[in-house]
Amino acid sequence: MRRQIPWGSLLFLLALLTLSLPSARWYVARMLDGADEPYGILALGVWLWFLPWKRFRRDFVANTFPSGVEALLWILVIAIILFGPEWPALLRAALLVGMISTSAIIRGMPRGAVVLGFLSLPILASLDFYLGFPMRYACGWVGTEGLRAVGVPVSLSGIRMLVEGHEIVIDRPCSGLKYLWFGWFFAGCLMAQYRLAAQRVLVGSLLSGLILFLSNALRVTVLFLLEWRGWGSARSHEIAGLILFGAALFGIFLAIRGIARGGEPKFEQEWFLGRGTFVSPFVWIFVFGVIGATYGAPFLQKEDASNARLAKVEQIAIPSEFGGLVLDRAFQEGGLQAQLYHSQEGMVLIREIRRPTRRLHSAEDCFRGDGWKIETAPLWKDPYERNWRRFYASRDGSRLEVRQRIEGSDGWTGTDISEWFWNATTGRTKGPWKAWVVVLEA
Repeated sequence: MRRQIPWGSLLFLLALLTLSLPSARWYVARMLDGADEPYGILALGVWLWFLPWKRFRRDFVANTFPSGVEALLWILVIAIILFGPEWPALLRAALLVGMISTSAIIRGMPRGAVVLGFLSLPILASLDFYLGFPMRYACGWVGTEGLRAVGVPVSLSGIRMLVEGHEIVIDRPCSGLKYLWFGWFFAGCLMAQYRLAAQRVLVGSLLSGLILFLSNALRVTVLFLLEWRGWGSARSHEIAGLILFGAALFGIFLAIRGIARGGEPKFEQEWFLGRGTFVSPFVWIFVFGVIGATYGAPFLQKEDASNARLAKVEQIAIPSEFGGLVLDRAFQEGGLQAQLYHSQEGMVLIREIRRPTRRLHSAEDCFRGDGWKIETAPLWKDPYERNWRRFYASRDGSRLEVRQRIEGSDGWTGTDISEWFWNATTGRTKGPWKAWVVVLEA
């Protein structure tokens, strides 16, 4: 008997591959250009391993992929991608990962593997921009309140901890976002292995996030004490961080094992509509999240477009301490007014920003994306008692010292892009602002 060709599933698969191609190209480019940390490849490999390939193949041959409500959800996703607003590439990739995970769960994939699917996306750079400052502030607040409780006279000003005339800044690596990524990756693997039900995956993810946050707040507190008292070296700071992170992972293991032992690890009863297809509360959360992003995306784009229209290339006044610099060129970078100056010692890049925008990138991300190896360094204080964020960049035998700071026309100063973004967005500083990047031979 001649086998019938599953035309319905075949056409759908071709459409899915066509829609996924731009996101796949973007993903590969982000993994290779160094603009983001490459940890997502690890999560991607584990997520693919958990996908129910045999069940997909069986339904494909039977011409039942997709079917029922699953097909309706796929039609919604495809319609949004084709006819909806021009989404950022990250949101498009997240939409596809979420829908593929939904189809995989229908065919028996552990719910915990969904966490790994979203962690596979290159999100750390975006998370650092939007959550870097709030995370550092929250950890600093917890640490400050804990120290006050034991009699240490410390106060918090933004991301600066002040004690007895000392100012210690909670720097970018102390945001704990890498803590969160690796901790949730570990939790996702455990929850997938235990095959936890959806509600338990949600509880386990929240508990893991809380454990990681408290562990990072404790790390900020310990590093503050070491810095304040002058104890140890940079190496001892790293060791303390690793010990606390190991303790956090052990706490996550105990928490998820306890959740799994709370009953037989089986899938919850779902609301079935159609053969082999279900709609759980989490699917509806996903659908309404997609709709919300659809209506929110145009506003984000409108802001960026208006910011680009405001940018004008004109001479920027150089403070006297940078005298002797020669203008190399004036240009627009991502819609921002920019000018590049150079001297015998190095060069200075100045970008002017008129309103809060995602287009302002950290110098560290730019150098990493250009293939430089980054080495963090303590803040540098200039003769005017102003803090500069500092790091070293190495490539092909060259070593550079890079300093960065942001200043506002209202007198506000900062060393971090995320800190500036949140202060500007909440009205605590008024523009325009200048972002300074100084590059010197190390």
